[in-house]
Amino acid sequence: MADLFTPYTIINSMMAVVSEDSEGWKQLGMLKKDLSYCAPERIDARFWGKTRCKNIVEICMKYFNENDKIHDIYVESVKRYNASGFMWSL
Repeated sequence: MADLFTPYTIINSMMAVVSEDSEGWKQLGMLKKDLSYCAPERIDARFWGKTRCKNIVEICMKYFNENDKIHDIYVESVKRYNASGFMWSL
């Protein structure tokens, strides 16, 4: 993943490995758009699922449960987030 670690980095990485015709790809795009309207202080909670809105965890479980590439991106992202959170500027 890129040096700048944000929810958009994760979503873009996932979108790069799935078909643009899939419902999962569309849901990732919708999450990306929804986050762009979210208040900065709410993005982490919105992305990881601490709100009642659709989030990355639900999308991965529903659309990519058997996708090893998505699983690897998700696991790497969780580890990186737990270590240092998102990085919004260099």
